[in-house]
Amino acid sequence: MEKKRASFPDLWWGENGLFVISGALHAIIEDHDLGKHHMWPVKMFTKRHEPYPQEFYALVPGVHAAAISEAESDVFVQEERYSAPTKLFPKGGFSPRSSSLNSSWDAAVDVTKQPSGHLWWDHGLTDAYLLASDALHNAIKDAGLKVIPMKKLKEL
Repeated sequence: MEKKRASFPDLWWGENGLFVISGALHAIIEDHDLGKHHMWPVKMFTKRHEPYPQEFYALVPGVHAAAISEAESDVFVQEERYSAPTKLFPKGGFSPRSSSLNSSWDAAVDVTKQPSGHLWWDHGLTDAYLLASDALHNAIKDAGLKVIPMKKLKEL
């Protein structure tokens, strides 16, 4: 009896935070953002070292922006704070202010700060978030691809 091969989604986090995408998603991203991202073929193998028949690519998004509005988004803010000296850190010190989205993922994007690309890393908060345009989202949805959850963001 032959075992069924694992089915991969069309986008997932690989080792060391590298995105791995299917050939179908690669084609859609190239249609929308030709030459803007770093993508190269990768081979996927089974535990028995047999190659999977599908095409896969590594993806490093090459577009960056700071379009998320902290003031209009549901964020957790950790204000700058002083830490008293300890045996491990005898001088004490300050922890910098940081902001990240809460688990609601409710965010607002300033359309005047959106990049020309359809897929980008957004650095409007301390943590970076991968964002996609409505056009890219719709193309992915229309193709029936399985990707990480996507949520519509408020536009300012």
